[in-house]
Amino acid sequence: MTVPASGPEVKALAADLGFPFAAFTAIHPAAEDAAFLERWVAEGKAAGMGWLSREPARRGNPANLLAGARTLISLGVPYAGETLPPRPAEPVGRVARYAWGLDYHGTIQDRLEKFRGELVRRYGPDVAARPAVDIEPLLERAFARRAGLGFVGKNTNLIRPGAGSFLFLADLLVNLELPPDPPVPQGCGECRRCAEACPTGALNTDYSLDARLCIAYHTIENRGPIDRRLRARIGEWLFGCDLCQDACPYNARALDAQWPEFRPDRGPGAWISLREVLSLRTSEAFKKKFAGTSLLRAKRAGLVRNACLVAANGGWARELMPELTDVLNRDADPVARGHAAWALRSGGVAARRVLDHAGRAETDAAVRDEIAAALEAAA
Repeated sequence: MTVPASGPEVKALAADLGFPFAAFTAIHPAAEDAAFLERWVAEGKAAGMGWLSREPARRGNPANLLAGARTLISLGVPYAGETLPPRPAEPVGRVARYAWGLDYHGTIQDRLEKFRGELVRRYGPDVAARPAVDIEPLLERAFARRAGLGFVGKNTNLIRPGAGSFLFLADLLVNLELPPDPPVPQGCGECRRCAEACPTGALNTDYSLDARLCIAYHTIENRGPIDRRLRARIGEWLFGCDLCQDACPYNARALDAQWPEFRPDRGPGAWISLREVLSLRTSEAFKKKFAGTSLLRAKRAGLVRNACLVAANGGWARELMPELTDVLNRDADPVARGHAAWALRSGGVAARRVLDHAGRAETDAAVRDEIAAALEAAA
């Protein structure tokens, strides 16, 4: 059943619930975007994110999520937070802005449920609605572009003129009949600052991110070893990466986080102590420390692996030698041990002794190879 509704009224309701940006598009499949996704996956650019290859056509058809849906309401929530605070004097790793506060999934889902409840209260019990955050099989960026919430930039992020790209996207599929909004013209022009800012070349092809080279992919989604050719280019990034967005001219006017849940004082903030991360030896300790935050996505071993790289890249291998040695000798995860070996290659004579001793005791072939490579690099 289709329910008539007022577009301005629905947008005002969204704003009252904390969604400052709302736009509408009809429930039609995004066939071209689904085909692009299929080609992108076939080219290997999805790296280890195999779930993206499952039924791309289904992701492009929102009607699969709600029978009888007539409109997709695309919503944007700013999360840029405050100005990047100065780097502390102690060894630290940097966190991408979206993870400074609490995890966005549950926070946004709660408000979407309130939005659904308000629509039912306003337009009656015949209203059907389905909330969707990014865990749903939906090409949310494609529909946000089609709805006119913004345009997709060369860095593959949705950019809203006047607000930038530091936006969480969310959707509410409804059986309300709402007037579609016009699309926003593509606004990158000849600018390629995002590609120029990327140290790994992940954006060498405009509008197509190569996750195999992406710092954010490797520090969050990758569960295995990070290619040795990329490790030094990870730089200070412990979790995620904002370089391509920081370089974007549209983000000179990025909006601060308006929801208290996304502010730095509610989560890990911009910088995290490497000592603390390297000392996390159990999943229980990791979950307790980062409960309710997006950092859980990296898993304990992944974050320890990342901390090893940042320790080396920041020139802290000698200062953190006790912690790196403990990871190398005691961590249960071979990937973490292998990256500790890589970090210790720049630790001097004392580190060589540590590596040599660990190499004689290590039983994992991949870790032994990392140790051997580290010893060779330190020679």
